Amino acid sequence: MKKRLAGFALAFLISFPLVFSLIFLGYFPLQYDIVLQADNIEGEGICQTYVSPESFFSQYYSVALYFGSELKKGTIKNFHYDVKEIKLIFSDVSGFDLISIDSYVNGIHLTHLDPVDTMPERGEYDTPDGKISTKDGVLHVLVKDPQNGITMSFQRDFIPLWFVIAYFAVIFLITALVALVIYIVLDRIPALKFPLLEASCITVTLLAGCFFCGSLPYVTYNFFVVNWLLLFSAGLLLNAFTLPFLGTLFVMAFTTVWYIANYYVISLRNKPIMPADLKALGTAAEVMGGYTFMPGWKMGAGVIAVVIYAVVTVVTWKQDRPKEKEPVRKQLILRGVTALCAVALFLAGVNTHLFKALNSFAWDPMVLKNFHEEGMLLTYLKSAINSGYRRPDDYSRELVDGYLKEYLESAGDETGSGKLTGTGTDEQEASGNDKGSLNQAGTEAGSGKLTGTGGENVKGSGTHPVNIIMIMNEAFADLRTVGLNKDIDVMPFIDSLSENTVEGSLYVSVYGGGTCNTEYEALTGNTLAFLGTGAYPYTELSEPLFSLASLFRSQGYSADAFHPNYPSNWNRINAYPNLGFERFYSVDDYMSFGGNKPLHDNLSDESDYRFMESVDAEKAGQKRFLFNVTMQNHSAYDRWLDVEKAATVEEHGNDLYVDAQIYLSLVKASDDAVKDLVETYRDSDEPTMIVFFGDHQPSLPVIAQEQIYTEADSYLDTYKSKFFIWTNYDSPEAHDVEISANFLLLLILRQGGFGYNPYFRMLEEVHGKYPVITSQGVIDSEGKEYLGVAELEDDPLIRKYRNIQYANLHGDMDPAWFEVKE
Repeated sequence: MKKRLAGFALAFLISFPLVFSLIFLGYFPLQYDIVLQADNIEGEGICQTYVSPESFFSQYYSVALYFGSELKKGTIKNFHYDVKEIKLIFSDVSGFDLISIDSYVNGIHLTHLDPVDTMPERGEYDTPDGKISTKDGVLHVLVKDPQNGITMSFQRDFIPLWFVIAYFAVIFLITALVALVIYIVLDRIPALKFPLLEASCITVTLLAGCFFCGSLPYVTYNFFVVNWLLLFSAGLLLNAFTLPFLGTLFVMAFTTVWYIANYYVISLRNKPIMPADLKALGTAAEVMGGYTFMPGWKMGAGVIAVVIYAVVTVVTWKQDRPKEKEPVRKQLILRGVTALCAVALFLAGVNTHLFKALNSFAWDPMVLKNFHEEGMLLTYLKSAINSGYRRPDDYSRELVDGYLKEYLESAGDETGSGKLTGTGTDEQEASGNDKGSLNQAGTEAGSGKLTGTGGENVKGSGTHPVNIIMIMNEAFADLRTVGLNKDIDVMPFIDSLSENTVEGSLYVSVYGGGTCNTEYEALTGNTLAFLGTGAYPYTELSEPLFSLASLFRSQGYSADAFHPNYPSNWNRINAYPNLGFERFYSVDDYMSFGGNKPLHDNLSDESDYRFMESVDAEKAGQKRFLFNVTMQNHSAYDRWLDVEKAATVEEHGNDLYVDAQIYLSLVKASDDAVKDLVETYRDSDEPTMIVFFGDHQPSLPVIAQEQIYTEADSYLDTYKSKFFIWTNYDSPEAHDVEISANFLLLLILRQGGFGYNPYFRMLEEVHGKYPVITSQGVIDSEGKEYLGVAELEDDPLIRKYRNIQYANLHGDMDPAWFEVKE
């Protein structure tokens, strides 16, 4: 009897993950529908909502239904089980009565909600969007501005506990029936025990990872099966060359650790691990040292489930292994069959239409969405397959040489004449264009975006700076542009810069990390938009590549790089020489300087700049280019340490999540350091240019983001940092300029009155039509947004940029591309 119970228990353990995944992910997912009952609707509009609670990519789960005079009852389908708060956005209606909200699963009525009961008390209430009344037990709503609409939130457990218990009871009952069948089959065919148990082990591992990474509400059964096929085949293949269970255990352990790593990476940057991240493990280990990683209960439960199945597998193998060693011939046959089965399953997985349809897209929310829907393995594999810089279909050296000829022949026109436009400039177009008109470059006059060829707004001063200081400040961004209270001004000095200053927003390709990618774009003019998902060009840079450093050196400048961290960080020790820098000052150089002041476990910006100034002073009288990457504001922001709370944060931001308060106070310290830096060079006899920009926005917890990011009109708003270019001599002024990091070098050259080479003429032509190009999206000169360059593949200008960048990265460029003729 005991043996039978043990056999049935094993059959149940084998059956449960298989049955659960089939029902929960496939035929009967735990999703619910909402039925709205309304009346007296004034106007014809829509009711929009999000069926997913994940704010970072909820736009992909936006649904809407008609909401107008003919509507009495409307149904919104497929809310994920973890949606506890429903936000209904009513647009284009001026008033309506909301009578009831009911939830259903497959026609089964679960809950009834009377909207009046959600009000704090009966009566009338004024809200920013309208007026709400609970008269006669009905929720009457008057909308202030029908075009902007009104948002109403309703919170409760729309799937009640009794239904969850009944749901899982049915799963257990079906599992018991399946287990009985499997028990009978295994009693007759014992050889199937291990394959079935190992199949179940891989299923449990995938389910556990999906559970604690938050993928269970999103992953589809078909994609789940493809992930399972590839992992199961890998385990079988390893089993064929080791012990019959060892390969499966290895795959379980590796997959679980990989899921855990993804959990933390997603928590920090809202994006899973990509192939290029593996090339930056050293850097990741260094920067992750400041974080505290505490596993949640979901992760603990998932790991425990994996361990239980691993232990059961080992115990079962020990109990069932033959007491006598099997003949070598039989062992070879079994291993051969196992290997063949593994290959067959692998081929079955990669030959599915799902696997063949995989494609890579660099937009972060899309990558995270794919991770949840398609599974960790497939998301990683498709990125690996599509990683690197693929040769464009129409590429040829002859084509690139033809582009060069075009720019050499047009060298006498006004391209590269050092002109720009921006709101607040002193010289407006002589033609007197009204707002909304386009200049010759196709850029809206006064829009804050630079002009391209033929612009007529602001001319460069013609003065070449002797000293060029370019600073990329860690995580420096103006969060007021996305909704932060305007009274929390933590950059008063930078705000005050006006004279001889160009300033605005810099669109970048990274969020919360990936510093080296903004650095790469700003120095080279290349864009991440043409590279594979998760690319880090610095980690692969092994040959000389044109950059601002090499350009300035060709014109008699020295070129030094500064970064108060280890030289191996982001492979800078190899990348900088290949970009043309002569000397790289890293952490050891800073430490030998003495008198350094740490802030937030990093070298303060103040100390960073003092060291840089000391090196600069030694080269006074020479032409020089200094590039500095700071460390002070690096995440995490969960500890105050020695950070002094900024006064405006104390006065207006005490209700903000502590991470946001710490970050903003660090930005104030950066602003103070910038003030000292500018004052140091303000009265210098040498013409000096200071270029300052942030590499990305900070990685803040979701709760902090929800407090701050209230006015982000576009997803690209989260990819904006701050920049300014200041000179201590008379130079053009422009404000609220908007460009992407790959075009920053154009602005530097214009402000400095430097001549253009054909490569910069190409960049300026592209910029004239598309002032913002990042891996996260594109904005054209008329303000229209695109998800990426993939939407613009038919534009010859985009193809030209892609082809020239490909030639540049592969050393297939005529040197004449980079020769400057004054």
